[in-house]
Amino acid sequence: MSAKQWIARASIVAIVLASMVIGGTPAQAASQSVTGTVLLASNGGGVARREWNASGGAINGVNGYVFAVDPATVGTAFSLALAATNQGVGAPSIAFYTDMANGITCSSFDGNPGAAGVVCGDHAIVYLTAGANTTFTYQSGGPVPPPPAFQASKFTFTTPMSLPFAAGQTQGNIGEPSVDVDPSNGNIYVTSPTGIPCGANPNDECVAFWRSTDGGTSFTQPAPTAFQHPLGGGDSDVMHDGLGHVFIADLRSLVDIGIWRSVDQGNTWTGTQVGPCADREWIAWGGPNAPTGPATIYETQNSGVCTPGALLQFWRSVDDGLTYLPLGAVASASDLKQFGYTLDQAVQGAVEARLAVDQVSGAIYVGWSTQAIQDGTNATSRLLIVSRSTDGGATWTSSLAYAGPLGTSIQNLFPVIAVDHGGNVYGAFSTQLDGQLMGVYLTKSTDHGVTWSAAQRVNPADQTAVFPAIAAGDQGRVDLIWIGTPGTNASDPTNQWNIFFGQSRNAASGTPRWSVGQISTQVMHLGDICNRGLNCNIFGGNRDLADFISVTIDVDGNANAVWTDDASQSPKAIMFAKQIGGPTTGKRPPKS
Repeated sequence: MSAKQWIARASIVAIVLASMVIGGTPAQAASQSVTGTVLLASNGGGVARREWNASGGAINGVNGYVFAVDPATVGTAFSLALAATNQGVGAPSIAFYTDMANGITCSSFDGNPGAAGVVCGDHAIVYLTAGANTTFTYQSGGPVPPPPAFQASKFTFTTPMSLPFAAGQTQGNIGEPSVDVDPSNGNIYVTSPTGIPCGANPNDECVAFWRSTDGGTSFTQPAPTAFQHPLGGGDSDVMHDGLGHVFIADLRSLVDIGIWRSVDQGNTWTGTQVGPCADREWIAWGGPNAPTGPATIYETQNSGVCTPGALLQFWRSVDDGLTYLPLGAVASASDLKQFGYTLDQAVQGAVEARLAVDQVSGAIYVGWSTQAIQDGTNATSRLLIVSRSTDGGATWTSSLAYAGPLGTSIQNLFPVIAVDHGGNVYGAFSTQLDGQLMGVYLTKSTDHGVTWSAAQRVNPADQTAVFPAIAAGDQGRVDLIWIGTPGTNASDPTNQWNIFFGQSRNAASGTPRWSVGQISTQVMHLGDICNRGLNCNIFGGNRDLADFISVTIDVDGNANAVWTDDASQSPKAIMFAKQIGGPTTGKRPPKS
């Protein structure tokens, strides 16, 4: 077996969630002290990194202060604060790098006014998002608090495994993984964008693509350089159709979308362009009962910036992904107006959930949110609106699924949507209500999206939760995963985050019950999580995980989950775990 075909073997030793407790703290054998001055503010550590690399380390402290991390301090606690001698203005932030040349971070911490966390990587950059001439002190070598106690449940998952890159390939700044399982052959497909710009290095992947043909025991990269494009690597998605073909979408620097198609389970690929001017694309198979036939593929994208008033654009292929034609807008300003809101003209964009297709009826559902104004008040993204099409995307009707209190937001980050085999529709999102911690909530419709229930909190009341992902199976059976911490604020730099799983077997009822447990066996992220997308790079905040995680259901009704881990893995990695025990969402396939 060659190095390029190296396979990471997952230990299918079951993790019995009811009996496992995680413990231990990193070694504290060394410490490191650094004092320096940052002269100018910069957009994160990127400017300072490029300056420092281009000068061979000669330029330092202008747009950020770079220092080599003492390897003996990795895994210990650090603090970053204003020095007693500081005469400048601004709050220092810090980013740790495992690959300075390619800009790969393992963690970052937003200054407010300083920062604290756990050391990783081999270099660090102290920078300012605002201010100038700021002198800081950095101290590492402190003890690390123990991780939160493992949350037991009746579900069993495989040991989380990191997905391997083919030998010689550049990892890039991975995150936002998507997962899909083809029931016709059991193949599991996972994608992750590697960051924009991409393609300058011949070993860049742009879209990292993994395939498992043995039920998740091992993963390989069958075509690591297939998706290279000089503008690619922005967002990705993956899906299968009824013929066993695989499709991957790639965002090309907000310019257009590339959709790749494979008819041999991911070994070779051909691509086509969809666009122009797009952001956050999702793709879906139309299903066996699509109005335009079983060779139908759908794509949605956020393009309101380029088409004012038209928040989400919709494209369709009726020849199994060989060509795509635009059908117009899924959502526009008029959808808000019918509910008594007006579009914030300064935003002209929306966050949308991954497409959900009713495999029985062929109906399409898109959940979305945008900044809406009511009575002259900018209420941020507090609405969940669900748009439905029964004619293959030619026309749409919208319903208001949820309206949060003034000042709240459901953009933490993407809302998600799913349809079960009985035609019930579910929308989930993360929000913070008055007097409560930020949490994951679920609303449902039992009449095909016409009316919606009150939102129900799914995660525990004493847990902060963001990044929900959803999948549905038999009637009333729903799986949710999310990132959770016992911390009381998502922006707390001392947070320790894990991946959690919840399942309801009566989610369509008036009183749904949820069983909740933990999937990750090691803390997968430390510090704050920024929920402002690319604005995190401008205004500060930790966006190392990017914007979402994913879950899907296999042919046996078991959950398959993927997420980004930048705490237990260095460099950060895409992780996979599969349910192998406990109640499932059901094996019965949908009937036409």
